[in-house]
Amino acid sequence: MLWRRIRAFRDLFESGTDIAQLRTRLNRFESALDNVERIWTALLVFIGMTLLLMSIVLLSVLRYHLRLFQDERIVGRLVGADPAFIW
Repeated sequence: MLWRRIRAFRDLFESGTDIAQLRTRLNRFESALDNVERIWTALLVFIGMTLLLMSIVLLSVLRYHLRLFQDERIVGRLVGADPAFIW
């Protein structure tokens, strides 16, 4: 869609048109570029929020597994298990 708009912008100056039609075409091209900018902004915000969520999930899972491993070490010490068995 962007490439089609760029070709349309190029064709503006190659064709002989009156100034009103040229102005409307330029306004349409500018609005298309604004749409592309809004899409990029929304995409970057979405990616940022996804990265934030994934890091929170990763940290919570690691914390959970470390806590379970610590509980296994405590239970292993209570029953007199060999440290190699715990690792």
